[in-house]
Amino acid sequence: MKKLDKLIVREWITALIYSIVIVSVISLIIWPMKVKGRSMENTLYDNDYILVSKAITLITKYKQGDLVILCYEENGKVSRIVKRIIGLEGDHIQIIDSKVIRNGQILEENYVKGTTIGNIDLHVPKGNVFFLGDNRSLSKDSRILGCFNKSKIKGKVIIKL
Repeated sequence: MKKLDKLIVREWITALIYSIVIVSVISLIIWPMKVKGRSMENTLYDNDYILVSKAITLITKYKQGDLVILCYEENGKVSRIVKRIIGLEGDHIQIIDSKVIRNGQILEENYVKGTTIGNIDLHVPKGNVFFLGDNRSLSKDSRILGCFNKSKIKGKVIIKL
């Protein structure tokens, strides 16, 4: 093999290795996800694509209103769901007459579809979050599943595609 051919092959191999490393790093930081179900309408719809960041959760704290990906196990199957954080540890969450109240303040939730059914009066435990879907009539959320430990949060939605 000629010296020039060896250099070209070496450059291709180097480029391939760099590409694999870059794709691997990006996939650890950001990944695409397809929304399944209608529990986040009118914000996200069934079959919408979103970009989720794992890294942003290491850099910034979660706040009320963030859309996050949560993992939970049910009947031996692990599910990923997208929901909105309503309360953080220590927050007093109430649902009274279809109104969501956080620390004594009624939340202005112009993104909500449907009626927020349920009577809730709780303080979010340390290290946990209280979450709801935007389509309250169809959402399986903290009203049913309870509060989740922050370790169940796998990423934060950064953009809808």
